Amino acid sequence: MAEELVEDRVRKLEEAFDKLVVLPSQMAGLDHRVQGLEGRVGQVESQILQLRSEMRDGFVAASRKLESELRNTREGLLAVIESSSKATREGLLEVIESSSKATREGLLEVIESSSKATQALCDEGRKETRDLVARAKEDIVNTLGTQMRVLHEDLVDRITLLGSR
Repeated sequence: MAEELVEDRVRKLEEAFDKLVVLPSQMAGLDHRVQGLEGRVGQVESQILQLRSEMRDGFVAASRKLESELRNTREGLLAVIESSSKATREGLLEVIESSSKATREGLLEVIESSSKATQALCDEGRKETRDLVARAKEDIVNTLGTQMRVLHEDLVDRITLLGSR
């Protein structure tokens, strides 16, 4: 019985030794595969950095474009308001100077209501400008979001492809 145990143990040791003999060649194969994966990971990291840079540049460009459009809209509105206000004021002053006190009082009422109407028009213009800017921002964000999703899906597909190799 002791001989059977010894023979069984020797047989198990021989099997374990046979398995250990092929271990260095398997480790060399794994080392080669790990080095290949390191190269692929480096490429993916480079692509991610490039994507980040491109997205940052896109956001900066969109922000500058929006800022420029806002500035132009504001300047245009201010010019219209100023010219209409100045022309109205000059015309009314001429009429006031040449009219009687009663007419003057009536014109003052007209000026006041005209001023209120002009102010209401300005307020409406500001509101429309804010709405336009909000929509423009939303369009830009949606467009950039779509582009980001497409780039992200492409990146995920590439990573999956690299992982399956």
